[in-house]
Amino acid sequence: MLSKDKVYALLGYSTPFDKKYTFVSSWILPPVALSCLRILLGSYCFIAIIYSYVWFSGNIDIYHLHDISEPTYTTVIGSSAIGRSFSYFTYLSYYGQGFYFIVTGIHGLFYARTGTTRLHSRFPPFLQVLHSLFYSCVTCFPILVTLTFWCTMYVGPWWTVTFDAWANLSVHLMNTVMALLEITLATTAPLPWTHLPVLMVILSLYLGLAYLTRVTGGFWVYEWLVPYFGWWKIVLHVLGYTVAIILIFAFVRYTIWTRNWLLRRYKREEGAMDAFVAEKLGQEPDSSRSSRMLLSDPEAQRSSEGLWRPPLPVHQSLPRIGARI
Repeated sequence: MLSKDKVYALLGYSTPFDKKYTFVSSWILPPVALSCLRILLGSYCFIAIIYSYVWFSGNIDIYHLHDISEPTYTTVIGSSAIGRSFSYFTYLSYYGQGFYFIVTGIHGLFYARTGTTRLHSRFPPFLQVLHSLFYSCVTCFPILVTLTFWCTMYVGPWWTVTFDAWANLSVHLMNTVMALLEITLATTAPLPWTHLPVLMVILSLYLGLAYLTRVTGGFWVYEWLVPYFGWWKIVLHVLGYTVAIILIFAFVRYTIWTRNWLLRRYKREEGAMDAFVAEKLGQEPDSSRSSRMLLSDPEAQRSSEGLWRPPLPVHQSLPRIGARI
């Protein structure tokens, strides 16, 4: 039987947790800017949800949707949509993004001020592992939601009501934009493959929630869940979403890997350039990291007071080289 520590290790946990503070640092933004951006994105998620609830409480919207091999159907949305939203994967994942960005943004502000966070220094290992899994969820599930809606459910014409267009763009497009920002701006390591089964279990649990909603709420969350259309279609949808999350997970993992590879390559090239310039000047090559490189190591982003300061321009750290020596 696997021990707790071995399970944590399988999920990518190491001691100390996140030694280089990759969850709260960026290769291009200082920690304060990254944290403020995350808090802004998280706030947008909750503002969009709250405004949608206010709108639904006093208005009725009509949506025309369809599913693969199924005719177009009409959904009337009013005040009942507020309670029903907790049964839709779209809103659940959007809530998740909002909480992730705000919580991680707050951790980042502490990191910028003190050089560490409660996540790294105080939280028990199981919460640190859950944070790592949380990152995998908020970078993969939004892409699944976006692809599902625009590729299998949207039929057009484009919404004539401004709110309808904005709301759908917020939860079905901005969610992926925010996920891609998190993938590209952070300095995190590639997603561990062992996170993929966890994401698949979460999707399986959601399938149970969808049928529980039918029993308790009396409505189908998605039309393909209706047994009337054939069990084989349900099986095909489950298989399709399984393949989709595998492909999305691989895309996110190797996008992060490519980002880190490019940063390491740029770092080596900058180091070689500094050595070349120092050789021409008759000086010893600087063995320290280049002050002009993109900082993939967040330790280099913090000064002794814990606040990031931009590196000095090259002309302030090296003498000018004349046209001839």
